[in-house]
Amino acid sequence: IDVGLAGQKLEEISPTLLQPGETIEMAFKIERDHFYFTSERILFRNKKGFSGQRVEYLSIPYKSIRAFSVQSAGSIDVDTELKIWSSGVDYTVMNFVAGKVDIHAVHRLFSCKVLHAGDTRVREAGQEDEDFSAGTPVEASASSSATHKLDDFLNFLGDDAKQISPATVEAQLRSNPPILEQDERVEMAFRCGRDSTLFTSKRIIYIDVKGWSGKKVEYLTVLWKSIRAFSIETAGGMFDRDAELVLWTNIKAMRCIEQDLRKGKADVIAIKRYISNMVLGVDTVEAEGQAVSMAGHVDSGPSNLFEWAGDDARQIDADKADRQFHSSPPILQNCEHVEMAFKGRRDMMLFTTKRLIVVDMKGWSGKKVNT
Repeated sequence: IDVGLAGQKLEEISPTLLQPGETIEMAFKIERDHFYFTSERILFRNKKGFSGQRVEYLSIPYKSIRAFSVQSAGSIDVDTELKIWSSGVDYTVMNFVAGKVDIHAVHRLFSCKVLHAGDTRVREAGQEDEDFSAGTPVEASASSSATHKLDDFLNFLGDDAKQISPATVEAQLRSNPPILEQDERVEMAFRCGRDSTLFTSKRIIYIDVKGWSGKKVEYLTVLWKSIRAFSIETAGGMFDRDAELVLWTNIKAMRCIEQDLRKGKADVIAIKRYISNMVLGVDTVEAEGQAVSMAGHVDSGPSNLFEWAGDDARQIDADKADRQFHSSPPILQNCEHVEMAFKGRRDMMLFTTKRLIVVDMKGWSGKKVNT
């Protein structure tokens, strides 16, 4: 509905409802109820009861939103959809009449408001030149057409994504549809069938293409600040077709996000280092003075059979572990250092200056590793 008229009506009903300087940028009406996208928040005005004299006003500040998605209409759909995950309210859905509301304009508004509400990345000097797309695996030529088709079919069934060029995806999403911010960059991209997962400089974007026609598309944004833990599990032997990425969030209705990665088609170490930078930041943290590093200690393994059978951890040289995980595999940040390290039979636990890392080696070969 008209923003000017909606603002005048709201001021007549409650002159002090909006804060000084707060303006209405989009307004909508559903029968007796209204909701507004202001410069500071989402404001719901819901009439209750037969008379409508009892009115509820609900405010969701943009800074409380942890994730949001928009979904375009399919071939036979009569509505589009906006979903919001926020602290306190958890999950909110708003439906719009298809063709009457520009759902991509709504998406751009929320991107501007939510991404600018404090979810920014801090880089240390020199980190700007680190190119995580440089390690994007190159498509290998198939040995035969039949083998290639079978491989694609199995990957589709397993929902295994392959890493693709972020520059190509970024160029598309600046025009069709234009959902990226002007200063936002797609830095890693993955695709499985028609669906895509994007890591940008401001958020994680999941693009879910639905239906036979592909006209119904959901664009889900999860803020980097919503990620609370993450793990990468490498692929094992010849019969293991994929690696696995798991992200744990502080969103009650979206606790865990999983993505399978096609074996040999995604640089899992580069992915882990990138997520580390985005979640932990690239600032340097001072070492804890109480930590005992066991520098120079020579590890002789479990001291008896009971320690080995119980997989009891023993403390090992933290400096040696620091050198190992800065190089093979290089999962630690450049600014991060191991302060204390422990090892069981094969598994390890690292206390670093920024986090706790558990290295879980699986299978007889130990090729499948979860960190």
